[in-house]
Amino acid sequence: MQSSAAQEFVFDLHHFLPADSALQQNLLEPWADKIAEESGGRIEIIIHSDMSLGGEPHELYDQVADGTVDIAWTLPGFSQGQFLSVEAFELPFTTGSARAKNAALMQFYDLDLTTEFSEVRPLLFHSQSAVAIHTRDRPVTHGDGFRGLRLAVPTEQAGRTLQALGAIPVSMPLDEVAAAISDGSIDGLMASYVIANALGLADLTHYHTESGLYSSVFILAMNKDAYRSLPADLRAVIDANAGLETALWAGTVFDETNLAARDAMIADGGEVSQPSLTQLDQWYSSTRKVISGWVSRANLAGLRGQFLYDRVMLLININSRA
Repeated sequence: MQSSAAQEFVFDLHHFLPADSALQQNLLEPWADKIAEESGGRIEIIIHSDMSLGGEPHELYDQVADGTVDIAWTLPGFSQGQFLSVEAFELPFTTGSARAKNAALMQFYDLDLTTEFSEVRPLLFHSQSAVAIHTRDRPVTHGDGFRGLRLAVPTEQAGRTLQALGAIPVSMPLDEVAAAISDGSIDGLMASYVIANALGLADLTHYHTESGLYSSVFILAMNKDAYRSLPADLRAVIDANAGLETALWAGTVFDETNLAARDAMIADGGEVSQPSLTQLDQWYSSTRKVISGWVSRANLAGLRGQFLYDRVMLLININSRA
């Protein structure tokens, strides 16, 4: 929104994690501070954590689109089924470093996503390295380790992947996950270390299984009217802090904060494990139907499903070698 002082603009940025989370402190705050500095103090971005402006995480994108908030940091996957194309980056084993995936995401946006996110001004798409399975009672590396486990999932696509492996995906508000693990309602969570740590799971989940099965896509989006309210020189400041270079920086931040959160959970007594190559092969085979299912849904929606999936894999592989 525009303030009463000429040439000064104050925007609210809304997100779903606590204020002391590593991603607010290391990603969102430095990004907002950089814009303030490069605008000569003419743009101020006020960060509102933990859904403090109201609503639920799945409503964040719509809050930006309708102008309830100026900027939001969220997962497109929270809006179930609304952003089918970007789900291709959340399919099983479409993983790599966050930096490589972020470069691929921004390239994919330029080629394939401009229409899908036309209601907002996308500032940044970013991802993470593969998430872990954080469980209370046992790791999931042996035999049919997923069979019957009740696991909280961040998106519907993550749920499909776990269901193909025999787990029972549970969709619930993030702020209820810790209590549900504590009282035994669920067995754990599929998430990055940095997200799990922000949710207070270090003392609740002793086992952390790293699999390459899944990684979430995040978006930092701005209301189009808020963006257009800026004069050209200040829109240029926003533009300079969006796009590929910012995505690469965000990837480095995510990789570093995720590694620090992993170390912290190990220091708290956590046990990290990886499945055997045999187990990975079994999981790979079991989750092929998740990919074919997405391709079919994409085709029904008028998209070129196999073409988009192949493009995603090509972009990730190219950027992983860069």
